[in-house]
This record gives sequence, C-alpha cells and structure tokens, in this order.
Amino acid sequence: MLRLQEGRVNIFQSRIFQTNSTVIDLGESVLICDPSWFPDEIKAIKSFVDEYFPNHKKYLFITHFDFDHVWGWESFKDAFIIAPDISNFPEIQKKCLFDWHNWDSEHYITRDYPPRLPENIDFVLNSNCSLKIDEILVHFYSVPGHTADGFAAYLTGYQTLIAGDYLSTAEIPWIGTNSIEYRNSLLLFKELIEYEHPKIIIPGHGMPDETLITCLQNIEQALQYLHIFESKAEKDKEAVMQYISSFPFKKASLDIHDMNQRLTNLTGA
Repeated sequence: MLRLQEGRVNIFQSRIFQTNSTVIDLGESVLICDPSWFPDEIKAIKSFVDEYFPNHKKYLFITHFDFDHVWGWESFKDAFIIAPDISNFPEIQKKCLFDWHNWDSEHYITRDYPPRLPENIDFVLNSNCSLKIDEILVHFYSVPGHTADGFAAYLTGYQTLIAGDYLSTAEIPWIGTNSIEYRNSLLLFKELIEYEHPKIIIPGHGMPDETLITCLQNIEQALQYLHIFESKAEKDKEAVMQYISSFPFKKASLDIHDMNQRLTNLTGA
C-alpha cells in the first residue's frame, strides 16, 4: 500500500485499481474517507489512525456506496458517519452488498465481518450542505453521474478536494446514471476548482492532482469525451480512441467505455 502525504492530508493508495483512502488531521478530530480494499490495507489505515490519533474524535466520510468504497467502514464503527442516505437508493444498497460478497468470494478474501452497511448515519447527505469539524468547514456537494448517490467534499482552510469517483488520472469517466448528470457534476467541479483553487485534488482512483491547470484540462477533455460519446458519430470514433489511449491503463478504459455504451443503449441517455 502506497502512502502519500501533503501536510496533514494522508492518502493510502491500494495495490488494486489505485484506490485512494484518505486520512486528514483536523486538529482535535480526524476525517477518514472511503477506507479500502484488502483486509491488510484496511488494518494498516486503522493502525495509522490508532497510533497517530488515539484521542481524536473520528469522522468517517463515505463518498458513495460502491462496494470498493464501503467495506472498511466496520473498522471505524466508533466514528461519526457522514454518508449519502442509502435508504433513498435501495437498488444501490442491494448491488453494493451483492458486489461485495461476490468479489470476496471470487478472490478467496476473508474478513472479520460479513458484507453489511451502516445501520445509522450520523450526518445524512441528501443535498449540498456543510459541517464544521473543529475549526474546519467541510462543504459536501452532490455529484450524481457515476452513481446516483455520489458526494464530494471540499475542506476550507486545507484547500483539499475529495472528488469521489471523478477526476481520475487512471481511468476515463465511468457513467453510472446518465451522461447529463455526469456532465453537470464535471461542471460543478470545474466551477469549484476555479473559485477555490484547491492545493490538492484527491480522486477515488489514480494519483492526486496538485496542478490546477492540468486538472482543468482533464475536465475539458472529459467533457469533450461526453459530447463525442453522445453524438455517436462515426467520424468521432478516432477521437474517442485517442482519448482512451491517453490514459495509462488502456484495457481498463476500453472496458469502461464499453460499459458506458451499454448503459446508453439501455437507457437512451
């Protein structure tokens, strides 16, 4: 597991899918985001929190209920949980538990607890809102498109943006609802970045970004991909392939593109 540090921001990157779990020292409290993947990696995150923040109040932020962003929550059951209202998304809830069980079964993974989701969420995310933790104001933004329940967070003072499964440097946009919602979320990120000038942008997968110009360029390219993707024009196929080829893991991005196409064929959007 790779650990990256930027001031009080600690990022633990899994050995699979470059999945990022974030631990941020807020002073008297600590914010933990999406602890994942393997049991030893989750244990390493918990050991880090226990060693360096033994007397801090714990806050756990779940950006969305894809299984790979959820399964470490049991290690922080004593935390104040911040998450989307999963009761509003029964299909997402069912899929999360199915995918969790299925993935562990297929890969012979054993955990100290069965697949289950938090029964009680202390701070329910239904729309854009804010929460003050110690002296830090954390703004939460609804960002549907990858999933219906997705949220991002911006920490003022720390100038840190937790993007959930957006703004990835490792993979192309992964559309889970429809391209219109995905585009609107990208435009929200663009506006937020241009206004707040974050020092660090943490995607769900891939390397964190500390260069705003590069990140804004990536957003523009993603918006162009969505435009071309929606047009379905034969002449644009080459442009799509060039875009996909610009990512480090072409096979994975091709698979995501195929899933995006299948979703469009099913929903017509």
